[in-house]
Amino acid sequence: MKLNESGVQRYKTMTWEGPLLPSEYEPTPGFELKGQKTTALCEEMFDKLAAYSTTDYWKSPIFQKNAWECWKRTLPKGLQNMRMTDFTREFADRRASQEQKKVAKAQRSKEDRDFEKVQRDSMKQKYGFATVDGKRVPIGGYMIEAPNFIIGRGAAVFTGCWKSRVQPNEVTVNVVGDPAKTKELKDRGFRVVSKPDVMWVMTYRMRLINSDYQPIKKVNFGTGSEFVHENEEQKYDTSSELMRNWEAMKQKIFDAATDTDVKRSQAGICAYLMMVTGQRIGGEGAKNEAGTVGMSTIRTEHLKLSASNGKYFASFDYLGKDSVNYKNTVEVEKFVYDALTFFTKGKKPGQKVFDQMGGGDVGALMKEVMPGVSPKSFRTANAALELVQYLRENPVDPNWSDAKKKQVLVMGNAKVARKLNHQKNVGKNQGDQEAKAQERIAAAEKTLQVRKEKGKERLIQIRKQMETAKGLWSGQKLKDKLTQLKDQEQKVKDLVVKAEESVERASANLDIKKGTADIALGTSLGAYISPKIIFSWCKDVGLDPNKIYSKSLMQRQVWAEDTDEEYWKNVGT
Repeated sequence: MKLNESGVQRYKTMTWEGPLLPSEYEPTPGFELKGQKTTALCEEMFDKLAAYSTTDYWKSPIFQKNAWECWKRTLPKGLQNMRMTDFTREFADRRASQEQKKVAKAQRSKEDRDFEKVQRDSMKQKYGFATVDGKRVPIGGYMIEAPNFIIGRGAAVFTGCWKSRVQPNEVTVNVVGDPAKTKELKDRGFRVVSKPDVMWVMTYRMRLINSDYQPIKKVNFGTGSEFVHENEEQKYDTSSELMRNWEAMKQKIFDAATDTDVKRSQAGICAYLMMVTGQRIGGEGAKNEAGTVGMSTIRTEHLKLSASNGKYFASFDYLGKDSVNYKNTVEVEKFVYDALTFFTKGKKPGQKVFDQMGGGDVGALMKEVMPGVSPKSFRTANAALELVQYLRENPVDPNWSDAKKKQVLVMGNAKVARKLNHQKNVGKNQGDQEAKAQERIAAAEKTLQVRKEKGKERLIQIRKQMETAKGLWSGQKLKDKLTQLKDQEQKVKDLVVKAEESVERASANLDIKKGTADIALGTSLGAYISPKIIFSWCKDVGLDPNKIYSKSLMQRQVWAEDTDEEYWKNVGT
């Protein structure tokens, strides 16, 4: 049964306990701001603002503007003409109180921590699973998101808006074939539907104050479910087939790009630019992302063309999905340069570069090579090929340490993430973390030196003991003694090898930390690079994939674990 076809029944029965709503905020008795009493909502927002006041988000003008507009509405009228900075002392005092609570929480007894863990596990067992056609299946989450200020990626215009408390009547719960549970959930105030053709167990709208953007949160089955495994496998099967047809796809794009029909030429040039940049096609922006574009919707102000020493370049500077800035210069073929020059000639800022076609035309062009492909699967295949190329250019000796092997794959993933423009802000503690990493290297090197020196002395002693034994014993007694001494000899050598590996691991971690400070690695690894490539490469070089994947990702990608070690070598051929 195909799970990615709309309208296809995926199960006959599906039931679960339904979601839990976050606890109501408990206001501080007698709490006041500037001598005036406040509402519980006002203090709740104040509490969240205090927590953000020591983060980099606080420095964002967008966050400051939206957060103030939201909070100001809850303040007593006498304080609404003030500014956020007028509450600096109050924020600092509340932040200090939060830190004290954090310390107290960390100092709880083991018994208290164990009790809380048992409670969490009990709640997860009750609410964290659905029963689908008689089978117990994990779900992606059962807790409705708590109220908070939204933190968007990049320059998202909704950053800092207040996400209001979700009410039961705003939640739609999916239950199939269980009338009793349907009635129970309706009695709790939820809206209940019966949809056996969807992957989600509940949806709800997040109401943002001071924003037209009202996103819908959808909670699906969890990563360990067979539904997710089958969807993942189908997704990457399409990507794998496209990689096998990559040369044909490139030729189709080149042919279209040089077509005399302007519409087809624009579709070909757009697809070419998606291929060399790794960027999205565009057109998926929401109201909250006014001004965001993708490759098919770039405007003249987003593109600059240049030529030097017989080489041709296209420079991009625009806000992409999630309002993350994409700024990059790539070398392009001369026919691409000429076509872009023609497409932009005489156009003013604000006019589209590809004004004769849309994203659907690019998708239609790709389907001429492979019916099941889309611009999204094209991007997935493009990312995987980027990693495979890197791995081929950086061969691994199976005798290397695990740390050195892992470093190769992590840096390959970083190259993919960079191409996909998966940016992140450099953490404020990056310098401190690098300094600590240097200290760990120094400590590991010192340990290695000590073990080498002591090991050398110990090996001399063991060899003397072997010679002495040969003069004292013979037969089985000598054999037993020599075996014992050889075991001791090996242990000494093993200690040195472990110390060497510690140095390598510490050095590799520092290199990774420096090389990926501004890049988010999780999305490319979990959503773009086929797990078949990861499992295959790990088998080939002798690396445990658990050193690459987190526990949750391993659960999600386990369907690919039987991939043989030759697979990654043949990708794209």
